[in-house]
Amino acid sequence: MRVDKGKFVRIEYEVYFEGENNVLDFGTLTYLHGNGEILPALEKRLEGAQVGEILDITLPPSEAFGEFDKDLVREIPLDYFEDKDIKPGQFVRAQTLDGSILQFTVIDVSDGIVYADFNHPLAGETLRFKIKVLGVSDEKPPCECGGGCNCQED
Repeated sequence: MRVDKGKFVRIEYEVYFEGENNVLDFGTLTYLHGNGEILPALEKRLEGAQVGEILDITLPPSEAFGEFDKDLVREIPLDYFEDKDIKPGQFVRAQTLDGSILQFTVIDVSDGIVYADFNHPLAGETLRFKIKVLGVSDEKPPCECGGGCNCQED
């Protein structure tokens, strides 16, 4: 069976920065093809692949997590944070007064200012994906989590 819209697809994947051999992420994933659950460019390249097929896909930033946008680097007064122990490189998830969730990476903390990067952590990166198609099905596969998560509910 081939990967096609409306099929449940199980893949094994590894993600690398282009030109490097260190694995950034790896695992298995089951998704509904054509439902926007993975990067659109990956979905497009997986279209028509068969079970057992191995794909080596390189995506430029425009097809992965976007170009780095310097306008998404902002200055936030350190006083806005309850926890003042913020360090460069730290990934922060914060809730605003109106309940919105913000996620950013701390670039620097200096003179009472937190320099926050709101770009996706992989923005501006060309990524290489090694993907093996493990299965394609018309039916939703059984839950792998052990139950209790409601993942089988529609």
